[in-house]
Amino acid sequence: MRLTKQQARTITQTVSRLAGTGTAVYLFGSRLNDQAKGGDIDLFIESDIPLSLIHRAQIKMELESQLGIEPKQADFSAEFMSIVKAKQADEAGMIK
Repeated sequence: MRLTKQQARTITQTVSRLAGTGTAVYLFGSRLNDQAKGGDIDLFIESDIPLSLIHRAQIKMELESQLGIEPKQADFSAEFMSIVKAKQADEAGMIK
């Protein structure tokens, strides 16, 4: 996993603070490949409550700010995700 412990901690703390403690955060995509370089941060956020578009945008902007990354380097799905990506995220495991 190409996230530092501090980045993983920042992600889980930020998501828990903004989306509630009943959330799980999964990393998927290119950041799972330790041999690759670069890549955006793909997150799947599983929540007990539906997250509005504004709420999801707030989480995304906060993560970009906290992690010091460009807006196009963070991507996440809070409610809708393809079966393939959900399976990939499930196989990758939670970062929380």
